[in-house]
Amino acid sequence: MKFVPRTECPKPDNVWYCRKGHGGESPCIAGKPEKWPGSVLANCVGYTFGRVAEVLGQFIKIGYTYGGKPYSAHNWFSAKDGLPRGQTPKLGAVACWIKNDGKSGHVCNVEKLYDDGGWQSSESAYNGSAWKTRKYPKTSYRKGFTFQGFIYIPLELDPEPVDELKVGDTVKIVGPGYSTANGGRETLKPEGWTRRILAIKPGNKCPYRVGYNGITTAWYPAESLQKK
Repeated sequence: MKFVPRTECPKPDNVWYCRKGHGGESPCIAGKPEKWPGSVLANCVGYTFGRVAEVLGQFIKIGYTYGGKPYSAHNWFSAKDGLPRGQTPKLGAVACWIKNDGKSGHVCNVEKLYDDGGWQSSESAYNGSAWKTRKYPKTSYRKGFTFQGFIYIPLELDPEPVDELKVGDTVKIVGPGYSTANGGRETLKPEGWTRRILAIKPGNKCPYRVGYNGITTAWYPAESLQKK
């Protein structure tokens, strides 16, 4: 599937953000302030629970161990919901923090990834904004909170289309290169280096000759290069 980031606040007819008995399906509490009658906004848990369901097309068990309702935000990361956890942001994942006093927390959704390791959220806040986006640094720093990690949802994304590479393009090396176009000895893996396409030999295993100032770094397959 293709991931579509949310770029605006949900509307009152969106069932993922409306409570049961108010035209929706969410088991979460009413938001404060309530964005509309029966809304789970403003509330980080209500929004994040709904956003995961919106992406997947169904509510899933996330952020809780038993029952049908998610826990308070500071308990999401430790919940036994069967979903994998990690420290690397991924599209659709849920980011979790616990407040430094241990009595509350915050959760939100990953909507966009940046080359510098940072990421953009969509989120809501109880007694705060009904909806907003925010760019977080690679450390996922949030003042007054300790970052716990990400909960990964069962999302299978379509591969990103690869831009056609041509001679002269600037590329970032993201995988191994080889000594020859037909895939000779593997070189060191200088991931993160920025170089240029010096030549192309179509039909070869590693058709892209990459380097700078006419000096070859190595020959690379398309999957080892990222167009800048």
